[in-house]
Amino acid sequence: MFAEDGTCRYPTCDEMWGREDELGDHVVVVGGSEAGVEMAIYLLRAGHRVTVPTRQSRVAHDASGLHHITSSFVKQQPDGSYEEVPDEEVPEWERYDRFTALTRVTTEALAGPTSHNRDAEGRLYHLHADDIVICGGHRRRTDEAMSYAGAAARFFAIGACVGADNLQVCTREAYARAALI
Repeated sequence: MFAEDGTCRYPTCDEMWGREDELGDHVVVVGGSEAGVEMAIYLLRAGHRVTVPTRQSRVAHDASGLHHITSSFVKQQPDGSYEEVPDEEVPEWERYDRFTALTRVTTEALAGPTSHNRDAEGRLYHLHADDIVICGGHRRRTDEAMSYAGAAARFFAIGACVGADNLQVCTREAYARAALI
C-alpha cells in the first residue's frame, strides 16, 4: 500500500479482509500457507490477479484434506463463454486463470511493489505487482490471548494460541469450546 508521500507499508492478510477494493489489479500474496491461499482465493473472487510465492513444494501445504476436495465447476473461457469442468481433481485456487504459484522460493526482500524471491539453486525471481500482502511468518499469540483470561467466568484459548496450525482445526476447536459455554 503506497501513501501519497511515496512511502510503502505492506499490510497483512488479516488487515485486508473487506478492503480488497483498495488493492490494485495484480497482488502478490507472500506466503502460500492455508492463510495465504485463503486470501488469494478471496482476492481472485473479487477479480484480482494473484501471485503466491511459497517456500513449500505446493501451496496450502498445511491445509487439511477438506481444502483439496473437488467437484465439477464452471469456468469462464477467454472468449467469455462458460464451460463445465466435471469432477477434476483441481483445488479451488487452481480454477482461476489469474492465479500463479511460485513454489520452493524464499522471499528475501520487498522493495516498493516488488517481491524478490530466490530458489534453492540461487535463481532470483522479481515479482512486480500493484500491491503486496503479507500472509507468512505468523506467530502464536498465546500471551496476548491469555491477557483476556479473567475477562469472563469461563475462558478458552483456541486456534493458533494453543498450536492449531490450520483453519479447519481452529474452527472445529472454536465450535467445540463454544458448545461448552
